[in-house]
Amino acid sequence: MAAGKPIISTNLYEVSRIITAFNCGLVAKDWKEFALHVEKLYRNRELARKLGYNGRIAAEKLFDYDLLAEKLLKQLINAFEAKSR
Repeated sequence: MAAGKPIISTNLYEVSRIITAFNCGLVAKDWKEFALHVEKLYRNRELARKLGYNGRIAAEKLFDYDLLAEKLLKQLINAFEAKSR
């Protein structure tokens, strides 16, 4: 995603949810559909570019180090405060 390339994935829980939510790739229910998705992106470079761009935006939103560090810090503070009570 961060590389700006479209994602093709099997129907895994979180991965397929992210792909669908951010329109950054294609989800395959089996190996035949996976192969069809590869061919589809190979033949439709504009679609591949669009999905890749969306993936880059998703990666910036979901995996920003500052945001992740802030969330982790809040969780640690909450856990410490809960234990101190």
